[in-house]
Amino acid sequence: NFYDEWWLNPNIFYAGNKTDYPDILKRIANCEVYPGDPESKFNYVAHSSQVLLAAHNIDNTVRYALLQSMVKIFDEFSKEVVNLIATVTENDETKNTKITKIRNQTLLDVILSLREVFMEFFSSPDFQEELNNLWEKLLYGKGKIAMGDITLYCLSYCLAISTKDAKYLEDFVLTDNIEVNSRWYKIVDVDITIKKLESNRKKIKLKIRNVATRNNDYIQKQFKERIARHYESLTGFH
Repeated sequence: NFYDEWWLNPNIFYAGNKTDYPDILKRIANCEVYPGDPESKFNYVAHSSQVLLAAHNIDNTVRYALLQSMVKIFDEFSKEVVNLIATVTENDETKNTKITKIRNQTLLDVILSLREVFMEFFSSPDFQEELNNLWEKLLYGKGKIAMGDITLYCLSYCLAISTKDAKYLEDFVLTDNIEVNSRWYKIVDVDITIKKLESNRKKIKLKIRNVATRNNDYIQKQFKERIARHYESLTGFH
């Protein structure tokens, strides 16, 4: 019943009152009942976030394992949302005005909407230490990164906002392990400026701004285009 809205409050209550609840959290982290559709994936992230906050004094390894699974499921959810929007046809539009609105969302609309979802469920101070460890593993690890750019951006943004440190966003666009589209340089440059994040690496900050400025016309055009034109670069799917 973990994905059922009706059971959310009992789950939160149970998490806050049972000392053996970490055993259940481990089962949730292992996705014992895997969320197969976008709605279940959204509920997995949303419910896990609230239940995890209620489970006091749990071991850091349990919290890390669940947050890692939450990020993974968020990544799948974001890719499926992009896929849904990208595959809406004109036929579908004529049947439902809400679908028309979805299809007309721009690239920037979708990125910012997914960022808002991520912040709602991951921005708690209780999660930041484990999210920082996960971020380091994803960005600096030697293996191929499986997460999509949107998820890596959202995670970097979340940590940058919580610490007021621009390094998370700077390293997201500049790490050697991944090659990101120039659109992210513009987004990161704006984030650092608007949110007044601290950056002690002037050369890196300047490099990001130069890339954003040099490609500004191309980036602005992207931001206004429908998501379908950028499906592959956002999801890694063909």
